[in-house]
Formats: sequence, C-alpha cells, structure tokens
Amino acid sequence: RTLAGSVSVRGALNGAVTLTGNAKISGTVTGPVDLGANTLSLASGLISGAISGTGGVQLGTDYALARLTGVNSYTGPTIVALSPSYTYNNRAQIDGIQTGSAVTVALNPGWGNHRLSGSGSLGAVVVEPSGSCSSATDVNCNQLSPGQSDGSATGQMTTAGLQMKSNTRLILQLNGAIPGSGYDQLVVNGAVDFAGGPRLDVFLGYVPALGQVFRIVDNGGGAAVVGSFAGLAEGATLTSSYSVVLQVSYAGGDGNDVTLTATSVPKIWTGAVNGLWSEPGNWTGGVPGAGDVLQFPVSASSKSMTNDLFAGTVFNRIEWYGTGYTIIGNAFGLTNGISNSGTNTISVAVALSGGTASGGSLTFSGAMTLSGNVSVTGALDGAVTLTGNAKISGTGTGPVDLGANTL
Repeated sequence: RTLAGSVSVRGALNGAVTLTGNAKISGTVTGPVDLGANTLSLASGLISGAISGTGGVQLGTDYALARLTGVNSYTGPTIVALSPSYTYNNRAQIDGIQTGSAVTVALNPGWGNHRLSGSGSLGAVVVEPSGSCSSATDVNCNQLSPGQSDGSATGQMTTAGLQMKSNTRLILQLNGAIPGSGYDQLVVNGAVDFAGGPRLDVFLGYVPALGQVFRIVDNGGGAAVVGSFAGLAEGATLTSSYSVVLQVSYAGGDGNDVTLTATSVPKIWTGAVNGLWSEPGNWTGGVPGAGDVLQFPVSASSKSMTNDLFAGTVFNRIEWYGTGYTIIGNAFGLTNGISNSGTNTISVAVALSGGTASGGSLTFSGAMTLSGNVSVTGALDGAVTLTGNAKISGTGTGPVDLGANTL
C-alpha cells in the first residue's frame, strides 16, 4: 500500500505500507511501514510491523487504544494524542523497541487524560500537563503507566530519559516482588527529572512482606534524580491498598534509584491453629502489637477469637473483609477506627480514639469509650463513655456517660 495526500484508512493492512504524504490509520498493520519524512497517525488499533523512516507517529484518539509492538527504527517524534489541541483519554501502549524515537505525552490546552503504557524500549519520554488538569490530585492529568494500559498486567518500560512535568501522574501496579512480572518498573538510561512534582499513584494487589523493596525507577543514568513526587520528599510515606505503608527514597538501590519500601504491613488473621490472638500460627506476619492494622479476611479456619494479648493494647485499626467473626477476651484500643463489610461482633471493651467504625453490621456488646470526634455506626449494647465529642448512627441499649462532651 502506498498512502499519500493526508489519506485515512480503516481496516487490516497486511502488506508493506509506504507513506509519500501524511496518513491516518484505524486498524491493524502487520507488514513493514516506511514513513519517509511523513507523519503516520494511528488513531486506534495495532502496528506490529517494523516502522522505519525519518518521520513521526501520532498515537490515539478519544477513548481509543493505539499499540506499537514492532522493532522500529524511525527517528521522528512519537506523540501520544492524535490532535493535541482537543482530544481526551487517548491511550498508547508501546511494547516494541524504538529507541531512536523520543516520546511525548502531549501538552494539551483543551482536554487531556492521555496515557502512555507498555513494556517496550523507548527513546526519551516527556509527560506534559493537560488543560483539564488543575492540580496533581486531578484524575484528568496526563499519565505514564508501565505494563498493560488497562492495568491488567504489570510491565517494565525502558526509556533513554524521563521528564514528568507538573500536574502529571505516574501510575504503578505492585502485584508481586519481581520487577516487570510482579510490579511496574521504569528503567531509565538517562536523566530522571521530577522537578515539576508529578503525582505518584500506587495500587497494591497483595500484602508484601515487611521490608519489601520495590525499585520503581531503576536509574541507570548515573546522576541523581532531580526533584520528587508531589508531597513525597525523601523518606516520606504513603498508605496504599490493604493499609500498607510505603516509604519513598530517591537514593535507593545502588544510590540513585527510586524505591518504595514496605515499612508497615497489616497482620492478617488465619485462625489456622486456634482462636487465640497470642498464637503466632494464627496470623500472617506474626502476633500483632501496638500500632498494627488487623485484617480479617473472607475465609479463616476460626472466626471465634479471643484477645489474650495485654489488656488495653492500642492497635491502629480493624479491617473486616469477612463475616461471622466474634471477639472476646481482653479490652483493646483503636486509633483509626474499623472498616467492616460483614456481620461481626466485638464483645470486649473497646476504646476508639480516632477514625470511624462503620460498614456492614457491627455489634459492640462490651463497653465503649469514644474520643477524638469519632463516628460509630452499629449496635452499641454496652455502656458508652465519651471523653470527647462523638457521633453515633444506630442503636444503643446501655447507659451513656457524656461527661462534658456532645453526642
């Protein structure tokens, strides 16, 4: 096929394609593509053939995915956004090799929310902001996300350099301990520039071991990382899925890599031995202590539990994903509330000093002490004492001592 005169083609092109003018394709191309000095726009679909020439490639259009998987030698620019002024939600996935082409997620004064993903080897990558993105917390910011565009599989993307400007997002999936196959990783063989303060969004698909290190940017360029993620200076922490706390470093690995280290992970109940909290074999991660998050999954060998740890131990929070659990034994405290998705009962004294206790059907049959403007949803059947203001949605059958506070 020879394409000239700004033509547009939809369908499957299974032979060699030569451009003698700019062209637009929506579909699949399995044969080689010779750009010449022209621009090919792949609005949606896949080019698996090798792309050559001095021209460039534009990828994606509104809500469409454009993919490149070939070993490409073209040297012109690759732009994510078919018409940079007014397109939205473009998706580009590059899984091939094209180290001679710099890639830009386009500056877009109108809309945006464009995403570059994949597990390929690329030239230098620049992620520009978009007009519909007003801050680093805005979901409409342009994005970089290794692996599958839809997040269904992790990947390792290699670039000759990386610059992420203000109001952009790096989106990472962490589903295991191995880079690429287990978690998303960027390998950058050049400068790493986060001076604009891009946002880091991390999605955990599992609970890692305490101390697990994720080298999310393997910086092979030799120089230190410039700048940092928005709100995450060296040593700062973020709380991700499953209440896992991750600490960021820009001097990790061999000294200039960006790493996330699991510094706090929840203790997960299995009930494999018996119902006692003091039995190490009943927990993944060992017996819980003060400040820990306690998780109770959908399935457990024993759901009738006895807190035989030191009375008054103050934990972070309880997260119930299962139903039918009961707790008896010693009193305990919580600083960050309870999340619940089943029908569960606490039959011991609880001191709740922060957060909320809500979701599903919660029954508190022991005494409760509420402080710190906490909010509780459920059935409070024991005595309730306020040492600070509190909010209750539910029923209470026991006496309530307000002190000088407001319920």
